[in-house]
Amino acid sequence: MPPAPAPDAPPIHGNYLGYYKKRTGRQDKLDSDDRLATLARAGTVLPSLAGKDVLDVGCNAGNVTVEVAQRWKPRSVVGVDIDPTLVGQARQQLALAWSLQRRCSEGRSGGGTMESARGKKDADEDEEELDYFPKSMPRMFGFVPLPTPAPSPSTFPNNVTFRRGDFANEPVVVPSSVDCVFTLSIAKWIHLNNGDAGLRRFFARAHAVLRPGGCVILEPQPWSSYAKAAKLSPYLAEKQKELKLRPEADFERVLLEEVGFERVEKLAASEERGFRRALEVYWKGRDANGSRRGQEGEGEAKTVLDGADGGEEARGQEQTEKEKEDGSRRKKKRRRHGR
Repeated sequence: MPPAPAPDAPPIHGNYLGYYKKRTGRQDKLDSDDRLATLARAGTVLPSLAGKDVLDVGCNAGNVTVEVAQRWKPRSVVGVDIDPTLVGQARQQLALAWSLQRRCSEGRSGGGTMESARGKKDADEDEEELDYFPKSMPRMFGFVPLPTPAPSPSTFPNNVTFRRGDFANEPVVVPSSVDCVFTLSIAKWIHLNNGDAGLRRFFARAHAVLRPGGCVILEPQPWSSYAKAAKLSPYLAEKQKELKLRPEADFERVLLEEVGFERVEKLAASEERGFRRALEVYWKGRDANGSRRGQEGEGEAKTVLDGADGGEEARGQEQTEKEKEDGSRRKKKRRRHGR
């Protein structure tokens, strides 16, 4: 079992603080992600997410999760990350995005709803229309509270949930089945921490949670980047020596021939400086009559435990997020005291 994230420890899981600023060089936390722009240009994934269920594994500070939830109108998006600090930042990202909304004109949206200022930049609107909330407002007065009770659980911001969990190794409460799984820039870290067998297990779990016709979006890091990552800890350095699979030579074969994805769609590398990585979209086959099963009524939470059967029913779902985080803090305290 790989070491758990710890305060002030090296980011051996790829759990970098300030990752998006490092990736883009930009300060604005609500800038559109270049990988989503690549997927939007391809036109095969994002436009089909409206009303569907999405899982974002390794969500980091939640920028991609929140943008997908805002702009592409899925029924639900669950962001999962191994680092509780990043999960807290992701929840703040959601609150920030909600706080910087503006009212839509009644003629365009029926009134009473809100849409993101960032997302509306791309719309064909009158130039004199101003943002509803200045960016200074959250810093001065705090975030706008999320709607409670939710007017509709399938509309932003109530269609977003963030959870801490190690999807490759631990029980994680996620929807019992989803239409799309994002796995952006995490394959290397799962591979280094869990070995070839752990990476295969992760791919199998992603496949198992997908509905027929769904897809996994993979952003594999090149083998040449592993050596630098392995220097972060002796544990990673030793694990790298054991690895036989290579991203360029083996990942596609494992996903198609071993895991059982039907086909792969390869997209051009994103254009951000320093991170020119291609995206790969792996599609799960449909059932015999070509229909997509599980469109309705399969979004209930389930704890994914085993890649072969997709998991077992979640127990204790009435446990609050606060209780889960308290439990995580107690575990960290025990580790610090050698127990």
